[in-house]
Amino acid sequence: MGRYDMWVEGGFVVGSVLKDIHQPADSVEVVRVLESLELYLAFSRGTPTDEVKRWQDGFAAIKKDGTYKRTYNKWLPRDTAPMEVKLIGLPPGPAR
Repeated sequence: MGRYDMWVEGGFVVGSVLKDIHQPADSVEVVRVLESLELYLAFSRGTPTDEVKRWQDGFAAIKKDGTYKRTYNKWLPRDTAPMEVKLIGLPPGPAR
């Protein structure tokens, strides 16, 4: 009947496969998350502080107007768009 008891796969692939076989996103149920992944955007130490600030401001703007969430959900419809930004590394200040 084309059904499987269990399917282990990443969220991005699941949505793509379901779309290819013309099945809705809710035709599968997430039972357990086996692994999670955090994504990072890195800037080199020589990146001017104002350039990093422009990126931060742009990202804040697309989060505020909903563009970020819409884009995220287009590609990962079963996931919740992460809205938190963690700043790690060098403290804010002049580029070194």
